[in-house]
Amino acid sequence: MRGDAPGCRCDLAGLVHVAAGSSPASRRWQGLTAVPRVAVLVDLPLVPAAGGHVKCWERFAEAAVAAPGELDLTVFFLGERPETRELAPHVRYRLLPARLGTRDLRLESGAGHTDLAGWHPRLARELAG
Repeated sequence: MRGDAPGCRCDLAGLVHVAAGSSPASRRWQGLTAVPRVAVLVDLPLVPAAGGHVKCWERFAEAAVAAPGELDLTVFFLGERPETRELAPHVRYRLLPARLGTRDLRLESGAGHTDLAGWHPRLARELAG
C-alpha cells in the first residue's frame, strides 16, 4: 500500500517490515500474533502549512488506516496542547506541546518550529505506557 507526497515515498509494507522485523505472514509462521506497535516522533507541528517531513508521516498514517491488523501506529507531533486525533482504532496522531519550543523563544525558523528540549517527560511517560 503506497501513498505519495512531494519528496516522499510512503510504503506501509516497508514500515511494517521494519517495525516487526518480518512480514505479517512470517510473523504468523513464527507464532507471533501481536500486532507491532510503532511510535514515531516528528518534532514539528502538525499544521496545514507543514512541509514534506510532516506530510510524509501523514501519508504513512493514511496508508496504515487502510491496513487494520498490520500495525498499531502513533505519530507524535508538536501541538499547542495535548490532543489525540484518532484516524482509526489502530492509527492516531498525538500532539504534545514543546518543552522548549523555538516559537516560544521567538526564533525564526524557515523549516518549521521545533522543540529544543533534550527530554520530554510527558512523551517518555506515554511511550513507557
